Order: sequence, then structure tokens, then C-alpha cells
Amino acid sequence: MERIGLGVVGLGLVVWGCAGGAEPATPAKASAPPPAATPAPAPPPPATAASTEVMEDEPPPAPKKKELPPVEFGPNLSVEQAIAAVPQGYDRQNIEPTRLSEPLIDFSNYEGCKLGSSQHFRIRVAVWDGRAVGIDIETQPRNDALAQCLRSRVEQARWRDKVQSLETTEVSF
Repeated sequence: MERIGLGVVGLGLVVWGCAGGAEPATPAKASAPPPAATPAPAPPPPATAASTEVMEDEPPPAPKKKELPPVEFGPNLSVEQAIAAVPQGYDRQNIEPTRLSEPLIDFSNYEGCKLGSSQHFRIRVAVWDGRAVGIDIETQPRNDALAQCLRSRVEQARWRDKVQSLETTEVSF
């Protein structure tokens, strides 16, 4: 009987041990995985003359635009002579043709030039910085006095767009 008593007690201990002892088992709490360790920031590189400029958050200096020589236009130039007077390197602005021809299409600018009803003329102009620097005038029939009068009126004309760019335009009447 001793064996049976120990067997019952042993069986009780086994059952008790499987059940988790005297306290009831509690479900395991779901826990977030431990946060990953963030690496420490790398130390800044040693300062040099070049790197200190960048570290100051100053924008790099703008590249200097190549200094262009001034443009000199002589008196009474043709359009082709005015074009040849501009050194290479100057940009063309491409002013809208209607704006460029505005001073020329205003017929009141030619008052006093004694235009006849059968007189036709063509004016081609090179414009720089808001003024005519090269002028070609053709009259039909040929009339040198009219051409000179028209030339003086075009020389007095001024354009709204004053740019350091050579622009050309042409009008016919």
C-alpha cells in the first residue's frame, strides 16, 4: 500500500507540476520587439578651408559673366554695318516684332517729309538700347530728299524696350 500511496502522491505532484503549481497560469502579454538601436551620427569631417565655406550655408558665388566690350556705332550706318559693329558674345533678346515696329508704323512720325500718294518706301532698322543705330531706306520711285527726311525721323524715334541687344525690323508703305 505504501507503493500505492506514493503512486497517488507522485501522480498528484505530476499533475500539480503540469498545471503550473499553485497559481493559475496567466497568458503571456504581447510585447513589442525591443527598438532597434539607432546608430550614432558620424562625426563631422575635419574642417578645411573648402568645407568651412559650405558649412556656413552661404550660396556659392555666382559665376561672373564675361565682361563684354562696349559697342560703338558710328553715324549713318546701314543695318549690315550695325550688325557687324556688335562683337560676338552679346545675346539677342528677340523682342516681339509688333513691339519692335511700333515707332515705325506710326505714320504721323513722317509728317513734314512731303509724302506723295504715289510714293512707296521701305525702312529697315537695326535697334540697340531703344534707338536706331542702322537704317536702310528705299523709295519707289527713287527720291533722295524723301529718303533723307525719313532717315532723320527714324533717327529721332525711340523704342520702349531698351536692351543691350541688336534687333532688326522692317516696314513698308
